Amino acid sequence: MKDPGPVQEIPKTQIRIQNWVSRAYGFAAFCLAALAILEITDRATPFLQTMLMAGIVLAGTAAWAMQAKRKCPKCGEVYGYHFRIVNANVCRKCGAEFPRWRPGLTEDGKEDR
Repeated sequence: MKDPGPVQEIPKTQIRIQNWVSRAYGFAAFCLAALAILEITDRATPFLQTMLMAGIVLAGTAAWAMQAKRKCPKCGEVYGYHFRIVNANVCRKCGAEFPRWRPGLTEDGKEDR
């Protein structure tokens, strides 16, 4: 197995961005759950459906915009608004990997509190 090397310190601004992205995902999940519950109980009105779907779209857009501000730990290049499937976690300029991160988890894999 390849040695990942030393873990680089994540700047405070990046941690704040990650926290806001986690909150945006949480809000989108809340809106989606509320919409599902309202549909199952047959209490969804067109107004509520529209508001909850707008909340999902706004939260997703905010998370996408904030994730695009991540900076490469090696060269400082921002991640950008490019659509990536292959090598999504690799800097387009220098090829370095962005720090691993999932919503709700800190860099060391523990739950964000």
